[in-house]
Amino acid sequence: MNHPLLNMLGIARRAGKLSVGFDAAAEAVRGGRSRLIVAAADLSAKTEKEIRYLIGRRSLDGDSHKAGGPADNPSAAGKSMAGRPAANQPAANGSIRVIRIPFDMSIMSKAIGTKAGILSVDDDGLAGAVLSRCPVTGEDDAV
Repeated sequence: MNHPLLNMLGIARRAGKLSVGFDAAAEAVRGGRSRLIVAAADLSAKTEKEIRYLIGRRSLDGDSHKAGGPADNPSAAGKSMAGRPAANQPAANGSIRVIRIPFDMSIMSKAIGTKAGILSVDDDGLAGAVLSRCPVTGEDDAV
């Protein structure tokens, strides 16, 4: 399948800015590298709940992204008028957005070249590019 979202995930993988699989994504969250979590449509609710728990725990511990990036400048990160992140931008307050894409694991795995149901995009620019290619769900998925 040739879809701009899948193409961007493949580019992120080739750029080395994708942590593939639950363990790698969880380590990216713990290490402060994760900017966006991408979950396949058929990822289990338990796995999504576990990654959201890790993100929430990291937020409670007071960790945030490195100073000086878009996370520290809401206008640069595309904040909307309501204070929520714009649909095509990572969350600006140091939190990590979790999105579920409309593709199952097999399709997502073909796009990135390895089997996985959950990914962490570890770059602000690529996270924004992935989000700009996602269909808008209409819900605030930032944790």
